[in-house]
Amino acid sequence: MQYELVFKLKKMFNPDNKLTSWILKLSMIRNDMFYVHRSLIDYLDGTKKAASGEFIYFFRLAASHYREAAKYISSGKNKPEIQAFINELSEETIMDYNQIIKSCTPWKSSFVNQIVKPIRDNFFHYDIENFEEDYLELEDIFSRIILTGKSRKEIDLVFADELSINLIFGNKSLHEIKQILSELSSYMSSLISFVDEAVGIFINKNVDKISYTIHVKS
Repeated sequence: MQYELVFKLKKMFNPDNKLTSWILKLSMIRNDMFYVHRSLIDYLDGTKKAASGEFIYFFRLAASHYREAAKYISSGKNKPEIQAFINELSEETIMDYNQIIKSCTPWKSSFVNQIVKPIRDNFFHYDIENFEEDYLELEDIFSRIILTGKSRKEIDLVFADELSINLIFGNKSLHEIKQILSELSSYMSSLISFVDEAVGIFINKNVDKISYTIHVKS
């Protein structure tokens, strides 16, 4: 059975209310994080080989989304109305929230600053200043271009993906890389769980603003 809660967006989420604005942004963050995390699952559980360019892209995208998400969620620590709402959540959900805060606190030595932020900067800033320096310091490797035909979709610039992964991880061992991926995945899961309950609690508090419910038989 599928249930749909139908409501007017601005009736449910008052544009003049800071808490509703926060919930809306969390909801957009949650969907971005969910989509990219779902794309990584097969790589994280070993179903797909992590050598593909698609994996590298989704990993960099996940790191970029998480860096911005953690920064935004952390910024709510000093906002009384947001903290009051968080304090109403379940103990397990507050633990998920604390995991997100832990990932970027204290900032200088945090996972987000030390690991995630450089990946995010490399992903979005193609004109990154230290590109040449980082590239110069990399050990030389054999790489390739794969041609399976003449169309664009049949050309794979493998060397570009291999350069990306080497710039991200440098000379880290496979074990270290897996640890980074596992930690990032854990933080992403905590964030998704935290937002899911936060949105659920908010909707329950405003159930009178739901216009109607649709029940769809599967």
